[in-house]
Amino acid sequence: IDSLDPSFTLKVDDSHRPSMLRGLLGWTKAQYDARVAQISLQLQWNLTTDFLTQHDEELRSLTVAEDATSFREGLDMVDRYRKSSPQKYWSHMARGRSYQGRFDRLLQDVGRTEWVHAYQETIRDPTMTEIWSFLVQEEIQTILKSEDGDDNQSSIPKQDLIKALKGCIEQEFPPIAPIDDSINSSLIGEKNEINLVTYLEDCVLPAAMAESSQPPTSMTPPHLQILAPLFITVNQAHKGGAHWMNPNKKKRVRHIIELPPNVPWEFKTSELDAVVVEHVSADMVRIRQVWEAKATLTYSSIGDALTKKASAVHTMFKHHLEGAALIIDGTRYSIQVPNERDNDTASVTTKNNSTGTSTTIMPDFGVFGKRLMDPKNASRQMQLVTAERKLCTDANVVVKEALVEGRVAVQNEEVIELIGYVLEAARKLNPTMVVSSQQD
Repeated sequence: IDSLDPSFTLKVDDSHRPSMLRGLLGWTKAQYDARVAQISLQLQWNLTTDFLTQHDEELRSLTVAEDATSFREGLDMVDRYRKSSPQKYWSHMARGRSYQGRFDRLLQDVGRTEWVHAYQETIRDPTMTEIWSFLVQEEIQTILKSEDGDDNQSSIPKQDLIKALKGCIEQEFPPIAPIDDSINSSLIGEKNEINLVTYLEDCVLPAAMAESSQPPTSMTPPHLQILAPLFITVNQAHKGGAHWMNPNKKKRVRHIIELPPNVPWEFKTSELDAVVVEHVSADMVRIRQVWEAKATLTYSSIGDALTKKASAVHTMFKHHLEGAALIIDGTRYSIQVPNERDNDTASVTTKNNSTGTSTTIMPDFGVFGKRLMDPKNASRQMQLVTAERKLCTDANVVVKEALVEGRVAVQNEEVIELIGYVLEAARKLNPTMVVSSQQD
């Protein structure tokens, strides 16, 4: 805090457009991301529908390969695919040995190469400019239709709000600083996770084994086990979890928490870097520890772990573990929810129909990092985070500062207030913070 620069201001650039839109519309990041994904799909389907409508008669008269049996029926099945991407629809149309799901091959085979570009436009990802333009036009129409007395999320007058929304996508801002291509964030993340597992195996697991509630046995799998990484999913259609894929890395997933059907799992979080589980019986496990791996322990990374990952874990334990299963290499285990008689510290109080309330014990939470950010850089990062948070949450800051002056001012008191949120989360969780002494 002593290193805070009282003259600090955030200069607004292209990367802040989403934050400004969120601030004006009163949306959370989850709401914004969901809307962007929805619009992206809608724009693709708009082009697909236009293509099918424009060429309907000619499409129905095409003579395609005999094994492309799904082509003609597919012309009347478009509505079945609208919740999926158009690519799946076109692949269905071109099923068979001749085209192997490639609709462009079908078009070339029937001599309609002039349609290939229009088809490719239907499956390309829309640009963010296209998505923002569509989003802003829709929101402007909603604002114009609303009554002056409606409970709007923004206190900004209608015309000022409309002007600001247009400014978010039309006004010129400095470009985003180029990213250093020599830094492979994916490899850094994987190395952090490997270092975390090494630490757990060398330091945490022996200590946890020593204080375990049950003596060591010859049980297989091990009495205490490290699962890294662990994914959270809701009622996915897979066989015992063995074939569920990580959509980000396209790799088969070995360890999954499968929540019961119809669980409202609203968290973006779907992956935990590592957990330590205890096999309390042949078909039941208890989650003892949850760990996050970070390259550098900073205000931002610690805050992210405590307020997002830990919050997701607590919500899962508090509401969703009844009927959930932990799948380890294809084997299903029920999950034991510890009670207040266990010797843990972190807990949440939940309602119990028979006794009124009961206490659910949370697993220990830890954050592992390779290094600790120095105070000067940490103070600057805290100011950046505070300024960006103001953009996301305060429409007046967007209208009166970001769009007019191209900057956002930050007071030290605002930084200290934001730090307080992280400190409060730390007090509740009592997390373990580890800085590795290992070198690259």
